[in-house]
Amino acid sequence: MARRPADTCKIVINRTEGFIRLGDSGIGLRWRQAGGTDDDRGNAVAADAAGNVSITGQFTGTATFGNTNLVANGSGADIFVARYNAAGNVLWARRAGGSNATYGDAGFGIATDAGSNAFVTGYFSGNNASFGTNILASIGFEDVFCSKYDSAGNLVWVRNAGGSLANDFGYAVATDGQNNAFLAGFFSSSTIGFDGATLTNSGNLDIFLTKLGPLPAISVSASNGQVVLSWPAGASGFFLESATNLPAVSWTMVSAATNLVGNNLVVTLPASDPRKFFRLHKQ
Repeated sequence: MARRPADTCKIVINRTEGFIRLGDSGIGLRWRQAGGTDDDRGNAVAADAAGNVSITGQFTGTATFGNTNLVANGSGADIFVARYNAAGNVLWARRAGGSNATYGDAGFGIATDAGSNAFVTGYFSGNNASFGTNILASIGFEDVFCSKYDSAGNLVWVRNAGGSLANDFGYAVATDGQNNAFLAGFFSSSTIGFDGATLTNSGNLDIFLTKLGPLPAISVSASNGQVVLSWPAGASGFFLESATNLPAVSWTMVSAATNLVGNNLVVTLPASDPRKFFRLHKQ
């Protein structure tokens, strides 16, 4: 019996039992199950050009993805992000979120780009939601987040938005070829801010759509025995931080003066200073 062309793939995600099903036309189905003994939910799935499948959702307690065990931060639900290769094997799995048992944290949308980076959105709650080494505190009960992971599962950045009330959720995310992420969701707070833009609620739940561009990059040069760090002046709200080692346990804001030079913000440091790592962090 002739097979159908094996150039399509069906991906089915179960929201209550935490499994993913991959089916290549004419070949059959491959099943993968993940989770633990508590409430675990897969909420969104995306595939990249290499055939990798990335999923996000929420889990409680301990959830197992292949040989990786994720442990929630407290008794509430936490976010998971996991990636499987084309053969259905787990490449990596990551946890994010805090210890708020009442509202928890969840991933609701995921997308990948041409570089196989994963973009995730959903909501987080409380004052200690961890995304890698980044700690976020919600303004209201539940705030929007968008995070980016590279192809190896390393957190590249996380950004958040929210107002003073509950039900500010990121629900879907998409990418384009210019490293932009487009985020959609809803908010019940009277206002919600995305970088320099503030949206005002018309009543009950309102829709938002926002574009998140690439984060600014630091340029490094040497001049007269000094190290010159610069980044675009248009990157409002970002502050220069340093750490002595990577991965960093903590980051410290650089106290040296930041000056506007042309279209760039510039910090100058002595080249004799001990070795440090720098990043731009949005406050």
